[in-house]
Amino acid sequence: MEDRKYTKMLKMVKECGKTEQFNNIMNDYFDELEKYHPQTYNNLIGVVNKLGAKINICSKKELDEYLDLIHHKDVPQLWTLEQTSKVAKDIGIDFNKWSYNEYTFNYVMNMMRSDYYSEFKQMFSSSPLMKQAVLDSPSFYAHLSKAWLNDEDAPADKLIKYIGIIKGEEKSEEN
Repeated sequence: MEDRKYTKMLKMVKECGKTEQFNNIMNDYFDELEKYHPQTYNNLIGVVNKLGAKINICSKKELDEYLDLIHHKDVPQLWTLEQTSKVAKDIGIDFNKWSYNEYTFNYVMNMMRSDYYSEFKQMFSSSPLMKQAVLDSPSFYAHLSKAWLNDEDAPADKLIKYIGIIKGEEKSEEN
């Protein structure tokens, strides 16, 4: 792949030992960008911030490890990657254009079903039609998952933080 202009510039700066000076110049440009083009600046900062935060499950192996953490007693069998990818497509999710990948979506769909299945079962027990239409509907859980992942009040990496809490690797901020 051909080096782009910025990549060439970074190489040249590093080779010349001028990294600190370059950083100062770029900070000035970012100040100007923020002042005169705030939307462009905010978009760029958002993209850069995502680079520092892992927001997706990155492999089938990692997905399987995390799925093993889901307790699904009294819940139907977990959905496969193929099943959740199909229902994502059916509700209009294009993983090539979406922030989250198919592994992340699979985990969240299975988590939603596992966490809420019993409650929905009880909630819809008086309405057999609703129970059947909602309780085992992959589309229902896909929409819940999409909403959970796109929650504007939460950080983009909330799934990875959630998994860290389940694994006991992350303490709450109150501690």
